[in-house]
Amino acid sequence: MITKIVTPTGEIKYVNEQAEIIYDKNGEPELMIGTVLNITERKLTELTIVNLLNEAHSLNEELVVSEEQVRESLEISLKLNEILKAKESELDEAQKIAKLGRWEYDLTTYKIYWSDEIFNIMGIKPEVGTPDFENYFNMIHPDDRDIFNKALYDAINDGIEYSIEMRMYKTDGSLIWTMGKGIAVKNEDGKIIKLIGINVDISDRKFPEIALKQSEELFKALIQNSSDYVQLIDQNGIIIYESPVVENILGYQKMQLISSNFLDFVHPDDLNKAKDSLQAVILNPNESSRVEIRLKDISGNWVWIDSVKTNLLSEQAVNSIVVNNRSISERKKAEDELLASEKKYRTLMESASDGIFLCDRLGNYTSANTTACNMLRYSKEELLKLNFKDVLTKEELTNTPIKFEELFRGDTVISEREFIRKDGTVFTGEISAKMLENNILQSFVRNISERKKAKVLLENQNTELIKINAELDKFVYRASHDLRAPLASVLGLINIAKIEVDKTMKDSYYDLMEKSINKLDGFIKSIINFSRNSRVEYIGEKIEFNNIINDTLEDLKYLQSSHNVTTDIVISEGEFYSDLFRMKLIFNNIISNAFRYSVSMREKAFLNINVVITMQEAVITFIDNGQGIKSESIDRIFEMFYRASETNVGSGLGLYIVKDVIEALNGKIEVQSTYGEGTNFTIKIPNLINKDIV
Repeated sequence: MITKIVTPTGEIKYVNEQAEIIYDKNGEPELMIGTVLNITERKLTELTIVNLLNEAHSLNEELVVSEEQVRESLEISLKLNEILKAKESELDEAQKIAKLGRWEYDLTTYKIYWSDEIFNIMGIKPEVGTPDFENYFNMIHPDDRDIFNKALYDAINDGIEYSIEMRMYKTDGSLIWTMGKGIAVKNEDGKIIKLIGINVDISDRKFPEIALKQSEELFKALIQNSSDYVQLIDQNGIIIYESPVVENILGYQKMQLISSNFLDFVHPDDLNKAKDSLQAVILNPNESSRVEIRLKDISGNWVWIDSVKTNLLSEQAVNSIVVNNRSISERKKAEDELLASEKKYRTLMESASDGIFLCDRLGNYTSANTTACNMLRYSKEELLKLNFKDVLTKEELTNTPIKFEELFRGDTVISEREFIRKDGTVFTGEISAKMLENNILQSFVRNISERKKAKVLLENQNTELIKINAELDKFVYRASHDLRAPLASVLGLINIAKIEVDKTMKDSYYDLMEKSINKLDGFIKSIINFSRNSRVEYIGEKIEFNNIINDTLEDLKYLQSSHNVTTDIVISEGEFYSDLFRMKLIFNNIISNAFRYSVSMREKAFLNINVVITMQEAVITFIDNGQGIKSESIDRIFEMFYRASETNVGSGLGLYIVKDVIEALNGKIEVQSTYGEGTNFTIKIPNLINKDIV
């Protein structure tokens, strides 16, 4: 409200007083905030303008006279015009000072008249001309148009004088506040013929008022809705004011602690901190002091408080120390739990059987447990000076790049890496890595070298087992067939021989029986050799190649085809050590095949055996000019029970056993053959002269 006051010196002042009462959550008055604005200059200007308008209005009424009176009072009119001009000059000057313009609205012609100052207020050049009613109406803020319409309607229809405040847009789009006052002018018949009035730019007053009101509302909202417990205390710590939140934090009723000393509620262990904080803020005006203390609540329990004090003793409107108290009991509890968790984590980390590494985004190690240090054989101080790239092989970093994209996405990345220890030895580690929220890369590393070896061994054993199972299935099938066929043949010949009376025919049946039995005997020997190769331990001893070859030739004399083949043997000097039993198997099978598949019609059938002995190995070559092997069969001759042609009389196990024996001795065998010309086998067996066979 606007109040007229008299100062102690007797001077008259006009002030604009505004006040706001702040209520607590129960609706009870708690605080009143108010402002007092000196508007004396503005008020005196308004009064001057109103007086001038009234005087001008009176002059206009005096001028409404008859034609005869005008002639008779010409001198009076001229004098009045001079007075009016003088008053208008004074009015114009006052308008400029007060940012006030006058206007007229002729209801008969619907024309609007503006003084120069209204043009200035609205930012329009006078030469542009006064806007019509529609354009003027559009300048009014949409939210204020109803107020203007009602005031205008009441003035035109009922002659009601009005005074309104409204927002208007200037031509440049900026917004101003104006106060408009208008009165109705009637003719001699009492009919309202026009409106006259003033518009005052009150932006300089209105905008600060609005800002002040918004500030007051904001302050009220902050105080009543803040989660902080706000206190005003004097320099001795006496509580002058406290916000309603005290009930939520400490349980005390509003105003209950007023006039108490806040130090009386501080935990004994925190009392010195609280006093030091208060003293520090007193010695440093307009600065803040922060401290974490415990305050006693209404139940006698201690509540952790983050207390921030600001010295505003020099501010006349406040004249106190402002204290913002925030409950941090939950945070303190969380911190204690975190410390306990970290301690537990450290204990688990140090007792973990896996190596645990922490490094930053650049890969520099920031922490590691004892297992990790022992795993890499570094001390903790040494390890924390390294980057993870320092403990990985170059091949790892090149061939298996680290999946940074997945790590930064938050995924857990599991991989196997080759690590380099401090002493240069290498081990295989299984890593489970994840990027934590604080941009720390956490890695769990487990040494899986032994597991890898076991895995490889198991895979090899599985492969061998699969091979053995396949061979066993094939062996059972073929063995049953190759064992039954000779037996069935012998049984058939026996039945025929029983009814045969011709002695010559019986003898031929006996010869056929003998061949079937010899074939069966050869197959059984092959099975025995195959079994012994798989089961007999390896025994390293000196090998006499001459003895092996001669014994083999002697054993194969029963083969008819052996008499047609010329054997040429060349053995170099030197000592050779290997497994005698298995070397005999190799020579027996290769030489017997050379005899069986020789060409009887060939004038000079031969078998050349050449043995070259070195300290590393023995290279054995068998060259014959027998039947040879077809090209489509050469890749399959080492398969179990494979026969290169239907005319083959062998068991199909010979070359399979040879290859199996050579591989068992860590040797190699190669074959070259031309069908119809002959075959060349080259065998390389390691010399175990300085080694033991297990």
